Amino acid sequence: MAKKIKEDKSRTEKLAEKRASEYVQKFKKEILDFFEKAEVPDKIRYKICVDLAKRIDMPFYKEKKEGIRSNISCKDCAKEYIRLLIKYNNYDFAKKLIDSLIKQQQQTFRKIHFRSTKQIERKKRLKELGKNCIWEHPIPSNCTKNIILSYIKSGDKENACRYIDYLSEISQIALSEEEDKKVNKEWKDSMPNNWNWESSNKFERYIKAEIDPEIYS
Repeated sequence: MAKKIKEDKSRTEKLAEKRASEYVQKFKKEILDFFEKAEVPDKIRYKICVDLAKRIDMPFYKEKKEGIRSNISCKDCAKEYIRLLIKYNNYDFAKKLIDSLIKQQQQTFRKIHFRSTKQIERKKRLKELGKNCIWEHPIPSNCTKNIILSYIKSGDKENACRYIDYLSEISQIALSEEEDKKVNKEWKDSMPNNWNWESSNKFERYIKAEIDPEIYS
């Protein structure tokens, strides 16, 4: 137990050091420049800062942020992020920011996927059977990141927003550890070759991994 606590403390210290690093502090200044030059609305500034405060090594971690009342959905918030990044027209910065905004389960881009009643009930059944549940995104976040960045790079706001709408209609899937390993064996961070979000099956990874269709259909 003492060894585990020591390892956790060491990891925490390393993350804190990373947040204080020249790279992260420079990135933070770039974000503030983006806020100013792209005329980012207060409610979106607040959302971005919250998204970038989810981990110790992220900009704005534990900084006091004044809450701003907003009923904006994750779907609409993600569209605003994209619109503003296209307006800002700095692809290298957009790549850094999107990469940081899609790492954590509780960040806006990850929460576009809802959790259906069926999947919540499945998680309960897995727990009753003594099995761990993994909340899985049918479209890996790395794949989503690359698709969004391609649209930002080309300035294609329309298709970027269509893709966000597409994601918003896909539930996260509750998989057991065994099922999750089957999927991740080949397609942890990617979709099968030649997959296209506009014409291919959104569950292509599960089909290829021979996951029971009853689980996700």
